[in-house]
Amino acid sequence: MSQPQVTPIEPALTLDMVAEHFGQWRTTRSKRGKVPAELMEQALSLVGQYPITRITQTLGLCFSQFRARCLERGLLQPADRRSTVNFVEVQTRDAEPGIFAGNPIQLALNRAGGTCLQITVAEVHAATELMSQFLKG
Repeated sequence: MSQPQVTPIEPALTLDMVAEHFGQWRTTRSKRGKVPAELMEQALSLVGQYPITRITQTLGLCFSQFRARCLERGLLQPADRRSTVNFVEVQTRDAEPGIFAGNPIQLALNRAGGTCLQITVAEVHAATELMSQFLKG
């Protein structure tokens, strides 16, 4: 009776590990050129674990080229060109300015696919109301 073969499980790569591999490659390469296939495969393996913008920024890759490669591989779904925009009316109650009066508050929401929504609000109570109404749906 033969023994079953055991295949070692490779540990999942992290963005820090891949960034280290890219750093080693960049310090030892002799000229500018294409990223080696093995390194690109490592970068692509991170899709779904990290936002694409974070991957490309950390690894020093071109966002549009990397995104195109992800689309080719089926790692991302192409966005509908006719995206719908939903507006949410936010009604804020009158409140006295707090300690943040005069200092705008910036809120940023990031999606795994790389989409980022940034909002600047002038007053704390407006930011609180906005987030409260947003979370209610």
